[in-house]
Amino acid sequence: MLAGRDIICLASQSWDSHWCTPQQICSRLAAESRVLYVEPLRSPLWKVRKAATQSREQAGPPRQVAPNLWVLTLPSVFVPLALYRRLPVLRRFNNALMSRLVARAAKTLGFEQAVVWVYMITHEGAGLMKQSPLTVYDCIDEWAGANSDPALKRFFSQLDRQLCIDADVLFLGSNQLAAPRRALNDCHALVPQGVELEHFLPPDDPATATPPELSALNKPIIGLVGVLNRERIDIELLRHLARSRPHWSIVLVGPVWEGLDTAALAQHANIHLLGNKPRESLGRYLAAFDVCMLPYLINDFTRNIFPLKLFEYLAAGKPFVSTPIPACEEFPGLIRTAPDHASFLSAVDEALTETGSALRDARIATARANDWSRRVADKASFVGQQFQKRQARLAPSPSLETSAERKTA
Repeated sequence: MLAGRDIICLASQSWDSHWCTPQQICSRLAAESRVLYVEPLRSPLWKVRKAATQSREQAGPPRQVAPNLWVLTLPSVFVPLALYRRLPVLRRFNNALMSRLVARAAKTLGFEQAVVWVYMITHEGAGLMKQSPLTVYDCIDEWAGANSDPALKRFFSQLDRQLCIDADVLFLGSNQLAAPRRALNDCHALVPQGVELEHFLPPDDPATATPPELSALNKPIIGLVGVLNRERIDIELLRHLARSRPHWSIVLVGPVWEGLDTAALAQHANIHLLGNKPRESLGRYLAAFDVCMLPYLINDFTRNIFPLKLFEYLAAGKPFVSTPIPACEEFPGLIRTAPDHASFLSAVDEALTETGSALRDARIATARANDWSRRVADKASFVGQQFQKRQARLAPSPSLETSAERKTA
């Protein structure tokens, strides 16, 4: 099985950033395996652009963040995406440099025959993948859909397709991601996102758990918890809600990514941007919401994702309204979906009238069946089975051994 095997994760998120799937998976794999978590490649231009944020990311040797778990921050010496996507020689430079730096770090930790687990398709890990006894591509996003530039769309599609083909194991994070990719790799499995139940189940006493910054807000509170970026968030929908129901408090909890038009949101006194919060406290915010919402744009990116927030909202048991992304439409009755601004407003109005505990209990039960520990166990078991199959194929045939013994005799 996978237990006891070393794992190198080529991640799409910095370890200390907003926690997403890579951190959730690796923190649990480390219970039975040693894990080296490699943060995304950074160019010098990125470092200059982020200097004002006083990022805590510092290149250097692997730093241990938990038992069996190390994080590697690579130096910001890599060629920017805008250049290397055009020039294969620069891509080969990135790949060779990254492979060498990661291999050196793995060697200092005593890693041997490590599984390479890939999340970030631009994380040029081809050299590492060739050296690994088994590689995993954990496909959780439609990267091409996050770009409006046609050239970038084609580039990301090509990288994604090649990874799907080259990986020994292909995990697919949603039915929509799986549909066009199943045929590319026979060894695939559909494994959606999970939830940290300990952080999101309703608190025993919601009144004492309410964050102070929410206590003074008008009720009802219509809230969102998660990353706020321009590829997902429908700014105009949020403004429509704020204008139409000025007595509502529209609360947005999470990091704001570059490019989101926060100035437009700031024009509304009843929209409250609270910033990023420790993940251990997010359940307290959900408990104070009257309705949880996913005000997503509908595009190639959101049609294919399975949002982390989906099971987090269900774990809180709260009424839940979303735009009609396919992942949410898989849970009719538990999640209200609305295709336009007017119907979204009506759906929230209806959600505020919800009474009784039947829907609340059904939402919580659905979340309980999808906790992260179960998800990671499923993935680890699947990868372990592929190891066993590979070892069985590589094992010498008894009949050939017998024949060889006869010849030497």
